[in-house]
Amino acid sequence: MAKRGAGGGVMRRRERWLPGYGPGPQRPYRGRKMRKLTVILAVGIAFAGFGTANASAQPKVTNTFSCHEVTWTYTQFPDLEVTGKERVVLDGVKILKKEFKFFGPSAFDSVKITVPPGHHEISAHVEYYWEGVKHGEADHKAVGGITCAAEPSFTIEKLQKIAGDGGYTPDELSGKTGQTVDYEIIVKNTGNTTLTFGNFTDEECEAITGGPTEPVAAGKSTTYFCKHMLAEPGCHTNTATVTGTPPEGQGEPITENSNAVKVCVPAEPAFTIAKKQEIAGSGTGYTTEVYKGAVGQTVNYQITVKNTGNTKLKFINFTDEKCDEGTIAGGPGEAYVAPGESTVYTCTHKITEADKTSTVIENNATDTGVPPEGQGEPATNTSNTVYVAFPKPKGSITFTCTSVTFKFTGFPNVPNNKVVERIFLDGVRIFRETFYFNGPTFENTVKITVPPGTHKLNAHAEYKKVNGISGETDRSIIITCSAEPEFTMQKSQKIDGSSEPFTTSTIVGHVGDQVDYQVVVTNTGNVPLKYSNFTDEKCDEGTIAGGPGEEQVAPKGTTTYTCDHVLTLLDFAAGTYTNSATVTGTPPEGQGEPVTNTSNTVEAEVQE
Repeated sequence: MAKRGAGGGVMRRRERWLPGYGPGPQRPYRGRKMRKLTVILAVGIAFAGFGTANASAQPKVTNTFSCHEVTWTYTQFPDLEVTGKERVVLDGVKILKKEFKFFGPSAFDSVKITVPPGHHEISAHVEYYWEGVKHGEADHKAVGGITCAAEPSFTIEKLQKIAGDGGYTPDELSGKTGQTVDYEIIVKNTGNTTLTFGNFTDEECEAITGGPTEPVAAGKSTTYFCKHMLAEPGCHTNTATVTGTPPEGQGEPITENSNAVKVCVPAEPAFTIAKKQEIAGSGTGYTTEVYKGAVGQTVNYQITVKNTGNTKLKFINFTDEKCDEGTIAGGPGEAYVAPGESTVYTCTHKITEADKTSTVIENNATDTGVPPEGQGEPATNTSNTVYVAFPKPKGSITFTCTSVTFKFTGFPNVPNNKVVERIFLDGVRIFRETFYFNGPTFENTVKITVPPGTHKLNAHAEYKKVNGISGETDRSIIITCSAEPEFTMQKSQKIDGSSEPFTTSTIVGHVGDQVDYQVVVTNTGNVPLKYSNFTDEKCDEGTIAGGPGEEQVAPKGTTTYTCDHVLTLLDFAAGTYTNSATVTGTPPEGQGEPVTNTSNTVEAEVQE
């Protein structure tokens, strides 16, 4: 008898058994003959060592077919592990091959298939084995074929990962603001006809790429990609949508939504608070460095609060105890400060005697940042500490035979700090002067002349009301100095009768004009000098005058020589007339050798 297969086809069954386990290789026996042979076979099987329950029947396999699956039903098998090597052929093409293992006596196996729309020939085949030996096979065919309708369908699965991390997953992820979420959307054609995909949308995604360039065959997939940057805290849920359109006449377009994936960004309220200071009017700019202050000065403070978290913050309860009442200004008020943004507070403090007594002003500020409800708890932070110190002014003094150097440190960083300097040589004051400088440091070198020999040098510096403190520096030394005969010469000129002063610059004269010369000789050494052999070759004969004669010139003393020259036609022919002078300075015996110097050269331009 023939059975009718699914889809309208007739199923024919052909079974073969190997000798010793079936009636013959061509077809199964039926009716009485089959029963007789079964008894005989049962005996044989019993002797072969199989249980009596299985020895009374022969293995049997049946199939059913549909447009979506093929099933195998196994019955009457021995109580052993059986392997069925299954395959399915559609229109002469093998579309499935697999193994199915079970323990007898019976089992059921169903496999999914995809049959395109239309009429097709389909068959199923199985070979079965136990104990490593093939014991039979069965072929079943849906006689008359199978007719399937078009059934367009597809799935769309969305996966995600944090850029740079691991693999894609449908699971919920945790991220941080500024990170990028990469998405992978896999669209699989699960129907039995080709699909053309279009209208892919993902409203929460940017930079969409991928997808098919041609229709996607049944059972095949295509993949889209996109990404999204996490900009603020909270949970970010995302789905994708695409439409699959089958060929004309094979069904209507289908639109499907993917699963939803979620990335949550925990709120992380955080901020920094940095304090700087400057002395008002100093022009140094705000800094965290220690300032040296003075009573009466004003300290300006600047406090910068920056939102370093990932949620906006409202700042409240700003406090700065060292700021003078009523001077706090700035800040955001009631407005929120966005992540990455800053707000600035300012205030001032005028330095008092009480501050000076404490020797230092230490100052910091505190602020509280409050995130929106549900985005974390308020945070309170305190700034760095800035310092204003009150150092005592200090002075130091160093000596040489030619100079005394005063150095001052620790003075207020204000203009017009005042010190009075005095220098004494062997008890006699040789220098006194008042100096003003802009703090906090100052250095001043005073030139002195110490005679040869051993002497006592004393220097004194006095300062009053500096930082509210009066003070002085005093130092004395015994110093031995050698003789150092030195002098300088400077020559200057002018046209006789001119109202212009003597000058070292070039002057203009005419033939017949008289040029007056002046030569100033200064004793710059530390011993007296007697000057001799003064010469000035360009001065007219008999015009040289002045000088000390036979007298010695004391250290720092000066003497002046004069002479003149009437410009001539020869001078005019030369174009210019230049002049310099020479003199020799001789110290007392035993205090050095004579010194001869030449002055600078002066020049006159001669016109007719």
